[in-house]
Amino acid sequence: MASYTPNYNLKKPAGTDPVQISDINGNMEIIDTQLKATNDQIGTIDNKLTGQAVTVSCATGVTKSDGDVYKIGSLVIVQLRLSITTVPANLKIVTGLPKPRTSNNEAVVALKTNADDNSFVFIRSDDGSLCFSGASQFSSGTIIITGSYIT
Repeated sequence: MASYTPNYNLKKPAGTDPVQISDINGNMEIIDTQLKATNDQIGTIDNKLTGQAVTVSCATGVTKSDGDVYKIGSLVIVQLRLSITTVPANLKIVTGLPKPRTSNNEAVVALKTNADDNSFVFIRSDDGSLCFSGASQFSSGTIIITGSYIT
């Protein structure tokens, strides 16, 4: 007498049962359906992991020389190298970033820079702009900004 597999209910004829092509075909249909469903899920995961490049605009006196900003689902990954000739008066160096999710009335998300050990830039939750924490910490030159946050 035949038994069935626990996960996909594939038919397992007993060793004394005659071979039935319909049993083999039924098992193949189940396997084909499951493989297709798994493949579709992998495609969805791949699309989310690939992410989308976020178009950002630099302030006057700031140029993006390398790196990008990517949004993968609700995660934003920032890796930018900016060349700064003039520190913007309003301290906003990049605009167009996705707005960070806020909790506990937090207004900003800090990202690390290469300027010094205590140097950060901030993503504002109200407009998604990348801002200096204070003009006194930065001058002209190259600044590397790295980090991630949740939208």
